[in-house]
Amino acid sequence: MNTIDDHSFVAITAMDLPPVLRGISVGDRQMTRQRTPGRARLLLPAVALALMLTACGTPEGKPAADKPTLEEAKKTVLSLERGILDSVPSGSQGSRFLNEKSSLMACQGGRKLWSGAGEVTLVGKPDKAAILATVKSDFGGKGGWTLTDKTDDDGQSAIDLLHRDGTHLIVGFSSRPDRLRVDAFSTCFDFPDYKYGEEY
Repeated sequence: MNTIDDHSFVAITAMDLPPVLRGISVGDRQMTRQRTPGRARLLLPAVALALMLTACGTPEGKPAADKPTLEEAKKTVLSLERGILDSVPSGSQGSRFLNEKSSLMACQGGRKLWSGAGEVTLVGKPDKAAILATVKSDFGGKGGWTLTDKTDDDGQSAIDLLHRDGTHLIVGFSSRPDRLRVDAFSTCFDFPDYKYGEEY
């Protein structure tokens, strides 16, 4: 399947965050993400920093054996992204991109999270409201998810999806070309052997 090489995701501002995250300062977590030439890249400083406050907390009382690994966290995110992109009717799907390799972001306590990005160009004039309604219906039936309706800086509707384990998805639309996009951040995990700049 073709990939999109020349388009970057639209930057998301603090207004794209859930209300409980707006205006929160970050003191003990940082994010790093290298740009990969020739591939779509995220421009999400506000979102990624705020995510650090919610995505990396291991629920109290959770047994150590249940803590996810890098492979498990990444697999979950990729599966969720693919499902969201499939919400676009097949006849309205053009080229499709899903980055399956990424540098890790830092979490408090020395842990890491994996971030991904996916998009599919829209052919014709599909019903965007119906696409988002499908996403909301799918996730509304799954346990542990909080759904928040959003409006981006261009006035287009978007959805913020946050799981209780910290997995965070932002689903919306971008133009030039017209496309559905997904920005995704995994739950946090232990990965002491990480070397800065390596991709997984």
